[in-house]
Amino acid sequence: MAVYKKYSNHLYSNYLHNNHLYNSHLYNDYLSRRWLNNQRQQQTADQPAD
Repeated sequence: MAVYKKYSNHLYSNYLHNNHLYNSHLYNDYLSRRWLNNQRQQQTADQPAD
């Protein structure tokens, strides 16, 4: 039973670690997209309106 518990804890910590990496990757992707959108909006705002 103890071996099983140790193994499942290992799996669970792996899962948490991978989940964290995946989520932080998604979050960075989201941030970079937001930054790109802000840059584009500023560029169009800088151009004089016709």
